[in-house]
Amino acid sequence: MREYAEQFAARIDYITKYRFGYVFHPVYSILALNPLKRLRHVGQVFVAGAQDPQLVKHLGFVWTRTIEEAIDKAQTIHGKDAVIACVQYPMMVNRQ
Repeated sequence: MREYAEQFAARIDYITKYRFGYVFHPVYSILALNPLKRLRHVGQVFVAGAQDPQLVKHLGFVWTRTIEEAIDKAQTIHGKDAVIACVQYPMMVNRQ
């Protein structure tokens, strides 16, 4: 965020496309990922059931097919008494 936000927010070509074209401003991608900073306090993040495993890996997470597989992997790494949090997000759909 510190490194790129100002650059993205001030670029005239981005601002023009955002105001008069059909694009999202690139700073939204930074803002979308910014809440993930809190995850630096966890040992590992497993994402179960995502359609694109490569995207999950690109973000630095571990893709699994199911929640059960994620729990098994977490317990393999951290032991059977591992503290595990499960956050379920609704499926993303295009609103158009």
